[in-house]
Amino acid sequence: MEDRDKTKEQLIEEVKVLRSNLAEMEFLEAKYRKVQNFEEAQEELVQSNKMIAIGQLAAGISHELNQPLTGVRGFAQAVFMDLETDSPLRDDVAKIIQEADRMDRIIKSVRFFAGSSKSNIKKLDINRSLEDSLSLLEKELQKKNIRLIAKLDNNLPELGGDVHQLEQVFLNLINNAKDAIESLDSSEGGELRVNTELSENGKNIVVKFEDTGCGISPDKLENVFNPFYTTKSPDKGMGMGLSIVYRVVEQHKGTVGVASEEGKGTSFTITFPLQSADMITF
Repeated sequence: MEDRDKTKEQLIEEVKVLRSNLAEMEFLEAKYRKVQNFEEAQEELVQSNKMIAIGQLAAGISHELNQPLTGVRGFAQAVFMDLETDSPLRDDVAKIIQEADRMDRIIKSVRFFAGSSKSNIKKLDINRSLEDSLSLLEKELQKKNIRLIAKLDNNLPELGGDVHQLEQVFLNLINNAKDAIESLDSSEGGELRVNTELSENGKNIVVKFEDTGCGISPDKLENVFNPFYTTKSPDKGMGMGLSIVYRVVEQHKGTVGVASEEGKGTSFTITFPLQSADMITF
């Protein structure tokens, strides 16, 4: 009888120890989740602050560059008009004007990234904006043997946003996919899939771009949204395209994520919250 009571007491003690260990494990798991969430939030905050700081710097630089560039371009045009048609200097001056125009486009991209451009927020059909962007580059995609597959949800509600800025986002992502596929230098071309849908909770519109291009290595993936960062050749751009995507989506209170596998392709997923146009403030 005493042995039985002793065994019972031992079992009770063992159960208590197990419960204590279980409680401790649950506590540690909850603590780990909190730390993990904190680290993710901290990383997002650092990225956001970095983009704001770079945006302010970019705005100042673009303003300082714009005035002398206007003078260079203006005087070059005046010299070009005064030159005789057979002057050997005409080609050189024309090159100055061409490069000044290119610099002007760069400054406009920087100002756009810096938030110096005015926004026109109103209700819009995101599928219409996407279709307009695709139509602008459809022939170029066909020329590169890139098959376009678009699956757009026709029952999406309207979204509050700036139609021109969103079209810039879509054009940048389409061009990015085109360059990635073209870099494979394959006669078979590739495929670009574009989807729109309502999120499962019905509170967001999700836009996804997937290409079968060269992909991005893991060590470069974390930098793709940084301004002036590019893995392309200089003639393919200066690395502002994806940073502008990030900036515009962020201004529309949305998020943009990227996943990629080297040699297989890349996908960009944009999530826009459904909100009224007057809720968006740039």
